[in-house]
Parts: sequence; C-alpha cells; structure tokens
Amino acid sequence: MRRPVAIVWIVGLLLALLLYLRQPEYILDSITVALSDVEQRFDGFIISLSHQSILIIRALAIALFVVFVALAVIAAQRGLPARRMLLVVAFLYIVLLWHPFSGLILARDWVFAFLISAVASLVMTRRIAAPSLRRSLR
Repeated sequence: MRRPVAIVWIVGLLLALLLYLRQPEYILDSITVALSDVEQRFDGFIISLSHQSILIIRALAIALFVVFVALAVIAAQRGLPARRMLLVVAFLYIVLLWHPFSGLILARDWVFAFLISAVASLVMTRRIAAPSLRRSLR
C-alpha cells in the first residue's frame, strides 16, 4: 500500500523539478518534439524493414486477428468477458486498416495491427485458461 503512494510522490517531485528546469510554457513544446522524434525513429525502423518482412507481418496480423475472434467467441460462450474487447480490437482494426478512398495501408499500420492482435490473442487465451488453472489448483 505504501509503495504506490511513494511512487506517486516521487513522480510528482520529479515533475516539479522538470517544470522548474524547463519552464512550464516550454514543457508542452518539449513533449511534442520528443513524441515527434519517437515517431520519426519508428517510421525509420519500419521503412528499413524489407518488403518480405512487411508481408510476413501483414499475414501474422490477419491470422492473429482471426485467432483472437475465435478465442473471443469461445470465451463469450463460456460466460467470460470478451464482447467489449472484441469491439475495441475490431474498431482499432477498422481505424488502422480501412482506407476506402486511398486504398493505401502503411507498413506501420500493419505493425500496429499485428501488435494489437498479438496482445489481444494472448489476453483472451489467458482469460480462457485462467478458470481451468484455478480449478487445477484446488
């Protein structure tokens, strides 16, 4: 109980020090520049991937999404929470990958879709496996 409170206080003090050193009016500019730099580095990494790697990531993203949907259906049939997560992941896929007018899907969109579907599939697998793990511990 004391540890989270201490962490909050430490973060607050570090924020105060940062505000003192960088002046509050420049903090937002610094954060924007830092986020822009991270985005440029990530885009550079994605561009450096070969075309074959992007095809593999795209195939994995689609296959993992199908796996996630199947796992979500199984979880819902067992009465486990799955519907909200299914809606959120499907919404994210639509936002990332559906471009009806341009038809252009960026490589980074496929990477994000892969990461989302991989995490969602692992979470849903854990939800399904957790009740059986609890039963076996008894």
